[in-house]
Amino acid sequence: MNRVNRAWVQFLDEDDLCPGSKKKLKQLRDKAFTNKVDVVVIGKLSGDETGHRYGDGGYGYQFVVACVESAKQVSANAP
Repeated sequence: MNRVNRAWVQFLDEDDLCPGSKKKLKQLRDKAFTNKVDVVVIGKLSGDETGHRYGDGGYGYQFVVACVESAKQVSANAP
């Protein structure tokens, strides 16, 4: 699978997330969402024209989440 045009997603350490993010992430874990989740996050997207790869080495970009603005479960049939 070609993941060059995809982004690896990771979160800052919990202590570095913006206020309220830890609570929202805990709610997601506690609810054990089994379907899709609609999230709004703030973070930084990075890419490297030198060919650096992120994650497991197969991703051309990395998105580091710094703030979880909202998260809600949506229907499994939602696009």
